[in-house]
Amino acid sequence: MSKPNRALFRSNLEWHIAVDLWERGVEYEYETTTLDYTSDVYRGECSTCGSTKVHSQHTYTPDFILPNGIMVEAKGKFLPANRTLMEDVLRCNPDKDIRMLFQRNNYLTKKKKMTYGRWCDVKGIKWAVGRVPEEWLNE
Repeated sequence: MSKPNRALFRSNLEWHIAVDLWERGVEYEYETTTLDYTSDVYRGECSTCGSTKVHSQHTYTPDFILPNGIMVEAKGKFLPANRTLMEDVLRCNPDKDIRMLFQRNNYLTKKKKMTYGRWCDVKGIKWAVGRVPEEWLNE
């Protein structure tokens, strides 16, 4: 396995994670799998029956898949849309082990009431900062 090429990754964070895994001799997959999920349509209405409980179908591609099947999503900024997406993906794929890897454990808002990590704790999502922890590789 050769050193990861920067041009193949969507962000510097993802590239740094790939290089770190490569340096530790970890075989990983990058964006090779998609998962289906549904999300609520805001103010949606079914044109056939008039129902306001409308969902849209989407696919999600996790950033990294570790050899043990753990899926890792890397995030620099964890915006509200990212949080909603992760909630929807996890709700629709309860059998998948999806974890968050943050560049920093920043606050969600300027009010500084909750960090990225605390949000994950509340939602029951495993998370880390900076690099994939050794224990994730050994599970």
